[in-house]
Amino acid sequence: MTPDNTLASSESSHRNKRDSRSGTSLLQRECRCLRRMLRSHGIHSVLLGLSGGPDSVAAFHLLRLATDGWPEFRLGVAHVNFRLRGDESRRDEECVRMMMDRYPDAEAHFISFDTVAYCNEHSLSIEMGARRLRHDWFDTLRTRHGYDRIATGHNADDNEETMLLNLLRGSGTRGLRGMTALTGRMLRPLLHLSRRDILSILAEIAGPDNASTLYVTDSTNLADDYRRNFLRHQIIPRLASRWEGAHTAMQTTLHLMDEECRIVEYAVANALKNTDNLLSWDTLREFPSPLTLIRQWLMPHGGSTVQAAEMAALFEAAPSMPPAGARWKLPEAEVTATAYGLRISSLNTPADEPPQAEWREIHTAGDCGIMQTIRQCRPHEAWLPYGPGYFRWRHPREGERMQTGPNASKLITRILKENGVTAAMRPHVWLLARNSDDAAIWIPGIRRSATALLSGTEEHIWHIRTTGWHSKDCSGDNPGD
Repeated sequence: MTPDNTLASSESSHRNKRDSRSGTSLLQRECRCLRRMLRSHGIHSVLLGLSGGPDSVAAFHLLRLATDGWPEFRLGVAHVNFRLRGDESRRDEECVRMMMDRYPDAEAHFISFDTVAYCNEHSLSIEMGARRLRHDWFDTLRTRHGYDRIATGHNADDNEETMLLNLLRGSGTRGLRGMTALTGRMLRPLLHLSRRDILSILAEIAGPDNASTLYVTDSTNLADDYRRNFLRHQIIPRLASRWEGAHTAMQTTLHLMDEECRIVEYAVANALKNTDNLLSWDTLREFPSPLTLIRQWLMPHGGSTVQAAEMAALFEAAPSMPPAGARWKLPEAEVTATAYGLRISSLNTPADEPPQAEWREIHTAGDCGIMQTIRQCRPHEAWLPYGPGYFRWRHPREGERMQTGPNASKLITRILKENGVTAAMRPHVWLLARNSDDAAIWIPGIRRSATALLSGTEEHIWHIRTTGWHSKDCSGDNPGD
């Protein structure tokens, strides 16, 4: 949880006791607290997703009233017609348009999607497709119009449902913390309020007898077809009837999970501070929970908990020397177990920088043991009869071959495949080529060519060692030489 969320959580946990003594109404208290939150975090513009339902309508009025007399504050609303409920979808849009006519100071944005066609085209469920369309459009509006935050009408009851859904999916502290009031680009001003509180606020705005005229009801929220609705209508009411204080207990759990998640995030951030695309085995050995570290490392790339568990199991089965070669496909990347750790590589972007190499000239006169040293060289080093001026780094070419014997050669693509380098990883492979004839001499960590070999009679030889990216990082076998 960020410092933003710390303040939001602290305010929401104490405001009821503090304000109950002041005699102010719930609406007045919430407007005052929301205004203080916006100002303290430098939020001067908000885009609110406005469906027309009670939660988003209450959020709109709270934002409108909290910023009354704040001329530089910009409030925008965005309504999406997903065209999933026929006349009801058109009714919702018309309701929001009429609402915006009454409050012309708010910037209004409307869009309509053929959600069914989009989901069919991208093989998505209706729920997932609608979510993606909504989020992408909100992000576009935020960037185009310069809004500081995107606001939603999620409330405390929604958060309990989210926690239970994540629990049933199988989740760690991040899932069990639910949503937070201020996270990155998101603002959730109602997150500490129950649905009953929200209806009370609407009643204050329109009067007890007219509150229902402010909003519309989505009929799909009344059915139990969706998992969230089933929890909302069937499970949570039964829990509350059986355990007195169930809602309070769940809110306490959400708060504690949020606090503990901040500790986990802090520890993970420190452990991954110097980790880029390689999570080394040494880093995993030093961390108290390899599974947690792998999960957090994979999360930005779309890796799943199952994949993280498989990687952790590979490491824990042989922590001193995990086997190399295993691979996992992520949405837009690939993870490979190497001799040095878990390497993640984009499926779309080749490595642009050649390996960092250290060259060292060695005088061999009288050194009878030098050839034995050469035969024991490690994957990321090689011994050559000429210095760096005779060679250059480049990527392998399509159909290129490497000399493997006096009268034998092999396709480099085949050599890479035999050493566990996948097609997705090949754009990242560099080789050392000889300037005179452009012949491939050495693929670090994979294979040495049968040309430009040492005879043992040279007075001067050169030792090259790669210190940055090299092909061994994406291979699963020991190199040939």
